[in-house]
Amino acid sequence: MAKVAVPIICLKYRAEDAFPNEIHEVFDAEGLWNSNEDFTFTGRVSVNPDDPEADAKKLRVMERLEEVLEADEAKRLFRLLDDHNWDLSFLVDCW
Repeated sequence: MAKVAVPIICLKYRAEDAFPNEIHEVFDAEGLWNSNEDFTFTGRVSVNPDDPEADAKKLRVMERLEEVLEADEAKRLFRLLDDHNWDLSFLVDCW
């Protein structure tokens, strides 16, 4: 599997492929739900617009991302973050 971080809003599923959120409680009751998974997890990027350091934090993040991503990938990610006011969740799979 690829090592990726996928914006949650980009994940597509059909309603017939989804299950109610309560399934995790059933798995967890038997010790089968691993919420501390090392290889797959979710995370949320959220910048509080009222934070006086918000713009500086965004700039530092953008500069760092430009170092680790290809130019077109960085622009695509910045556009996505801007389109969602820097409040976006990601599914991370590093298996």
